[in-house]
Amino acid sequence: MDPVRAAANAARTALSFMTIEQTAALIERGGFVLDPFAPLIGPDLRVRAGIMLWPNTSLAHAVASTG
Repeated sequence: MDPVRAAANAARTALSFMTIEQTAALIERGGFVLDPFAPLIGPDLRVRAGIMLWPNTSLAHAVASTG
């Protein structure tokens, strides 16, 4: 793996997002991902077939504060 991709994946993982490869794998499951390097998707989300992820989309599971 090239160093730029490795650094991007490390940053994504540190911030609890899918790696580039995991994001690209959504295509194989019926998603439309125009640029797998751009969207940030939480690894705990269930992404359905047919979803269209545009560049710079961010989807993450929000945790409610009990304050």
